[in-house]
Amino acid sequence: MWLETKYRCSGMALQKVNCSGKTIHSPIRLEGVVLDEIYAYLDQLETVDLKEQIEQIKSRNSGDEEKALRKHQKLTDKAKMELSSLKMRY
Repeated sequence: MWLETKYRCSGMALQKVNCSGKTIHSPIRLEGVVLDEIYAYLDQLETVDLKEQIEQIKSRNSGDEEKALRKHQKLTDKAKMELSSLKMRY
């Protein structure tokens, strides 16, 4: 005896949602619809130019890094001046 796998809407089965749809779905119908959506999404990704978005992220990140570097450079310069001042005292 062959038992076919079925997908069930757990929301309906547990009476969590009130809808007029079916509770049990055939994998043949459901998987076809899901695959169609996945392929459409992947096709859309092929047309998107990610280079520009990557460059924007890089420039944003490098801008943040430059700010942090300048901040640390100022702190280092200040610490060097204080060290120099202390050396002169002793």
